[in-house]
Amino acid sequence: MARMDGRTVFEWTNETGVIDMFLFNTEDYECNSKVMVELSGKPPLPLETSLGYNQCRWNYHTQEELLEVNALLTEHKIPTDFLWLDIEYSDSKMYFTFDKKAFPEPEQMLNALVESDRQLVTIVDPHCKHTAPVKADTSEDAQVNEIDASNKTEEAPNNKSSEQIEKSVEEVEPEKVHYLTTEAIEKELVVRNKDEELFVGDCWPGASVYIDFFNHRAQEFFGSQYLKKEHIQSNPHVHIWNDMNEPAVFVNQFEKTMPKNSIHVVSHYVSTESSDLIVDNFEHRDVHNLYGILMAKSSYEGLIKRDICLNGETRKLRSFLLSRSFYFGSQKFC
Repeated sequence: MARMDGRTVFEWTNETGVIDMFLFNTEDYECNSKVMVELSGKPPLPLETSLGYNQCRWNYHTQEELLEVNALLTEHKIPTDFLWLDIEYSDSKMYFTFDKKAFPEPEQMLNALVESDRQLVTIVDPHCKHTAPVKADTSEDAQVNEIDASNKTEEAPNNKSSEQIEKSVEEVEPEKVHYLTTEAIEKELVVRNKDEELFVGDCWPGASVYIDFFNHRAQEFFGSQYLKKEHIQSNPHVHIWNDMNEPAVFVNQFEKTMPKNSIHVVSHYVSTESSDLIVDNFEHRDVHNLYGILMAKSSYEGLIKRDICLNGETRKLRSFLLSRSFYFGSQKFC
């Protein structure tokens, strides 16, 4: 945006595709808000307890540590509704699991929180631990060596070499392969690279594959994890924090996200009345901003099923979901 000859001039750029633009020709903020809601959807009523004090830090490393915090909050009469667990609760950063040494009795831990009239939030990220080493994508198309001069920014830093990256990535023991990774790969529910082979990036677990939330089957697969009895996330007193869902990838690009030429399988129903799916392939550059919202949608729909049909009973419980990545319409889910 700039002022030129007494006028306000706007300029938009788009790397690919067509820009859908909505202009609100009014200074009435209430009217604008109503139009925004009509376009992008209404947020659900929040879980009442989520509006209270939430205790969150990086990290609580053990069950004992979390229960000590819970006891101190009670002892000092500090009103607290939620306690949060970041990535260290999981077994080798494999979400929907617990580190058995650090958190030997997660159900017992949760019961202690509930008895204190508190609830638990666990982090669940979109990357799944894998065994393959991470390779840098050194193709010209995957990198960003310059930024639009109009942004008046410096040239982007060079990427790490493949050798540097391979040395920096944790080698995963075969017995630590995540069941979620195995199933997602077998069912072809993960993101592919430009050659339509498995995309392996680097995140908290080290080498990781990424759930392809543009695939309708992947959304259903991921959402179903919240209903599995062996997961503590199936308990209605456990709520969800979707993090790193821009998506974050630690190597390959200075932007620290997925290479722009990664391939997504975009599937959608022909119509609301049809069960037939249309399937297309899109590059990540076309759909980047939608990755986080579709992860939130997957989690939200899984939590809704969990909280309405828990143990065969009909319930109407509100879920709590926090998403780090947020886009136009994300408020419908989190």
